[in-house]
Parts: sequence; structure tokens; C-alpha cells
Amino acid sequence: MNKINPVILVLGSLVFSNANLQAAETKIPAPHSAVTIQATDEENKVENQSDQNLFDSTGSTPGSNNSTTSVDTAPVTHADLEGVQTQINILQEQWQRKLDKGTVLSTRNANLSGSFTVNYGFNNGNITSAGVNDGFKAGITSLGFKGNLHRDYEAGKNIDYAFTIGSDKTTFNLLPSDLYLSYQILPSLDPEKPLLNVTVGQQKKPFGLEATTSDDKKPTVTVAQFASTMKLNERDLGLLIHGDLFPVNDYGFKYRVPLIEYNFMVLNGNGPIGSGNLTNADNSEDLLGRFVLNAPVEYNNPLRGLSVGTSFYHGRKTTSITNNNVAVASKGDRNRFGADIAYVNTPIGFTYEYAQAKDPVAVTVNKISVLNSTKSDSQTFTLFYNFGEQFVKGFVQQDRYDDWWPTSYQPFFRIDRLTPDTSLRSTHTDVYTLGFNWFFAETTKLQINYNRTLSYVNNNKSSPDNAFVAQFQFGF
Repeated sequence: MNKINPVILVLGSLVFSNANLQAAETKIPAPHSAVTIQATDEENKVENQSDQNLFDSTGSTPGSNNSTTSVDTAPVTHADLEGVQTQINILQEQWQRKLDKGTVLSTRNANLSGSFTVNYGFNNGNITSAGVNDGFKAGITSLGFKGNLHRDYEAGKNIDYAFTIGSDKTTFNLLPSDLYLSYQILPSLDPEKPLLNVTVGQQKKPFGLEATTSDDKKPTVTVAQFASTMKLNERDLGLLIHGDLFPVNDYGFKYRVPLIEYNFMVLNGNGPIGSGNLTNADNSEDLLGRFVLNAPVEYNNPLRGLSVGTSFYHGRKTTSITNNNVAVASKGDRNRFGADIAYVNTPIGFTYEYAQAKDPVAVTVNKISVLNSTKSDSQTFTLFYNFGEQFVKGFVQQDRYDDWWPTSYQPFFRIDRLTPDTSLRSTHTDVYTLGFNWFFAETTKLQINYNRTLSYVNNNKSSPDNAFVAQFQFGF
């Protein structure tokens, strides 16, 4: 055998190595300055399966030039990235324009709410003590903002605010009603712990049931007599401390009830800002307190909603007296005391409230005025029956994707007696109310009331006043 020349062997090795290098370069794309998109493992599996189906028996795709480069792994150019960025900028500009034109913005988060009532009344020709006149009437109207000024994410010691303007039942002048700041003194994130907060500004007086219940929760169109005559349903400027102790939680129904609730308030006692009381005109503060004992039971317990409360109010009122034809301002005690019991449950519930007032009054004898006092009291009892899904918490908490809301019905009966002078028990006014409430939307209800008012003077009964009133109450 002839010997192989070493020179020929070396040249053959170099040629073979160069051919392998050129073949490898055709399989691996050249580096590109642009960023390449990487597919996920799942996408690669689907892609490989699709590629296998497309390959023919020769290992090449129909109509291809045997290129092994995949479309999904093709490099992204700078032009592609600039096009995507342009589309993002256009969408961002459209979204911001829509937000600026159609959205109310606030420095702090705010919740907007409001309520409005319109009713029609009819009576037998007399203006009843319940205040029902013939014809249509716009009732209480309110527009309010509530929000948060500081949110404590660790302990829940938040600072909240409320600002509401509204009208009363006699005029349509929109005046400030709720206007206050509230601070959670104790942590509020743990429902097992007691709560304690302080509120300063114009707010409701925590006295009894009738004065503290919001209008959307009251069964009757007109308020109880004592709430207006004793001026307990008026808002006032002051500082309120509210708290509770020994709470019981039923996590299945998101129900929390404290055994004890307490309220202490220092207030001007001159009424709301709308009546011109920007400052304390009589230079003295009034004191108010309320304590409530609740049945510490779970949601399904028959005693749920049972509570017993007591309230007291002590203040001073300036009364004008006359001595020798000279008017002199004099201050006298203005006190209130109340006791109440409530059982708010389904289907049967009731509330009973007793209120007593002591007010200074000037008595003139021989052209000389003497400051005296007059005591009055009132009793209000309401019995109601609830039926319908809206009073069952499980139905209300269900998720819904439209405007469906469970309807409910509430017939009720109320007895309301006011004695303006307890020394004359034979003189009093009784109002009997038979009514029906239809809750047919989440924030809307129809109220139908029939009032029969009887006035007694020294046990002599006057002719009764019969009044009918129907009212729509709605809110947002």
C-alpha cells in the first residue's frame, strides 16, 4: 500500500473543518442588536407539535426554502418597539382625557351620598299636630360627602370626615347638617377588641332612639312629638366620645354586637349652624350622656336585636324675665331624661321610649317675673312586622350582577302621647299611626301612613284630626 503524504492529510483536515463551520453558521442566526422574544415552555411544546405536523417526509415545509428560523423567535426590531410605545401613549392619553372629563376628583378619597323625599298628604281640613298638610310636599333633602383624611394600615387609627348639607321638613334651604371630624383612638382593625373614637363638629345628639335613628331607618313619615318639642332631633356643635366594650362576633354573618355602648358629649346647646349659631351665645356648655346594654348573642339567636338604653341631658337656657317693666336675661336649668327598650328582629319587633323634660319658664306676678320650671313627658310605642328577603342578612350579602334587590314589607302601628305639663295630666295629645312600608329597592321605599290625632284639654276631647300621607324616599 502506498503511503499517504502528510501534507495532503493536513490540507484535507482543514477543508473538512471549514465545511462544518459553514454548516453551523447556516443553522444559528447571526447576532442582532435588537431584543429577541423568548417563548415559554408551553408555547414551545405547542410550536414543536405544529412544526412536526407541517413537515413533509423530506423534513422540509411545503413552499419553504428549508430555513430553520421560527417566526415566534424572530428578533424584534427597534421599529416594532417604537410602534408599541406609540400605541401605549395613545391609549394613555385617551384614558386620561376620559378621566378628566367624566370623573370628579378629590384631594382625599370621598364617598358621595344623598337622599330625597316627596310625599302627598290629605287631612280633614285641619293642620294636625303631626304636620300633615294637603297637597304635594318635598320632604327632607340631603347631599353628603364622607371620606378619610388619614388611614392607619397597621392599627386602624383613622381620621375621617363628614360634610352634609340638607333641608328640614319646613323649608328647602340647604344648610350644613353633619360637619365633623372623627378619630379612632383605639385600634379598629380587630373586631374582637373594643372601639373608642372622638368626633368634633356639628352632629346628632345621642339621645334615645327616635333622635339618633337616621331618616331612612324610621318607619313613620313624621317624627315622634317629643323629638321636636324637646329639640332632641336637632344637630348641635360639640365634642362626642363614643365607645363600646365586650364585643361578640359572629363571623359567619359578619355580625358584631358589643355588650355595652357609651356616649359622652359636650355641646353648645344652641342648635345647628343653620339657625345662626356660629358661636356659643349663652357662654355655657351642655352635657349629654347615653348608655346602652345589648344582648351579647350571635346572629341566629332569638334575642338578637334586644337592647336597653338610658339617656340624660343637662344644660342651661337663657330666659327673659321682666322686673318693673325692665327685661332681664336669666338662666335656668334645662334637663332631659330618657329610657328606652328595643327589640329589632325578624319578623316581629318593637320599640318603646320614654322622655321627660324640664325647661325654665318666666311667670309674672304683680309685674314681677319669677323664673320657674315646667316638666313635660312623652311615651312612644311602635310595633312592626317584617317579612321579605331584604330583612334576611344572607340574601342581602349575596353577590349580584344587576340591579336586582330583594323586596320586603313592613306594616306597623305606633302610639305617641305628649303631655306638655305633667302637673296637668288631663291635658295631652295622642297620635295613632297605622302604616305600611314597601322596600322595593336597595335605597328606595314607599311609605303609607294614616294618622289620627286626638287632643285632650282637662279630659275634654276635641274633634279628631285624620290625615293620610304617602311618601317616596330614595337615596344614592
